[in-house]
Amino acid sequence: MRLVPFGQFIATAAHRLNTGLRVDAGTPAAPVVSGGFAAIRGHGRRFAEDSAPVPGAGFSMVRSIVPVEEGAHDAPMKAVLRSPLPVKRARAAGGPQAGFTLLEIVIVLGILVLLAGLIVATTGSVVDQAPADATKASMSHLRDAIGAYYKDVGRMPATVGNLFSQPAGVPPWDPVARVGWNGPYLQTATGTYAVDALAGFTTTWGADGAPAAIDGWNCPIILQVPDGDGDWIATPPDANEMRHARLVSAGPDGIIQIPAAPPVGAGTYLLPNLSQCGDDLVLYVRVADTRAP
Repeated sequence: MRLVPFGQFIATAAHRLNTGLRVDAGTPAAPVVSGGFAAIRGHGRRFAEDSAPVPGAGFSMVRSIVPVEEGAHDAPMKAVLRSPLPVKRARAAGGPQAGFTLLEIVIVLGILVLLAGLIVATTGSVVDQAPADATKASMSHLRDAIGAYYKDVGRMPATVGNLFSQPAGVPPWDPVARVGWNGPYLQTATGTYAVDALAGFTTTWGADGAPAAIDGWNCPIILQVPDGDGDWIATPPDANEMRHARLVSAGPDGIIQIPAAPPVGAGTYLLPNLSQCGDDLVLYVRVADTRAP
């Protein structure tokens, strides 16, 4: 039995209808499942449905065509319908998946913004605190070094630079008498002193270019000894004033604000109020810090 392509089957059927051959529709059409197409089946002499799918062809091939018997009643040929393949849709086991509502999205975004704000605030506070912590640690080391200097030499150093290099007028260490400069009391300077009178870094607290300890804001830490008459050379500070020596960092603004001499108006220069010191960090060397707000 010869196989006829599906397209040729349609053309032949149409031609036979025009020439007196008909397809008997007495028997309902049965679909050919293989290949995805449906074919028409009649009774008597008919277009045969004894067809088989050709692998890979995508539709059925008709093996034989039988002419319609004479006298058969007319019947229109049913159209050959292509049966669509079922479309499989992925669904969750519990039913179709639902999306997020606008309210849920707004709530999630609000939580994310809140968390981001908390992280930024925490990080900012840690960053702001780091220079202050580093400065306080440096000032604590300086106070210990000043104590060792005072024990060896018998008096306070004039500046922080005296802890790194032997100052003029101070004898070297005498192992027999066990007195004199036995430094350096700090092994490594972290910077140099730069004179800036407008910011409070005068020659009273160090010589320009002298070794210095730098605070967390890149300014030198000074050793400040208060003096009642404001003249540290002609009339050096007395013993009580020497007791109130303090290490001072200019703080974030880089300006020394704590008064080293009696300020104009009310206030004290030995233990000035905290409000007089601005953002300066202060560490007293020999007395407790009892400054009032």
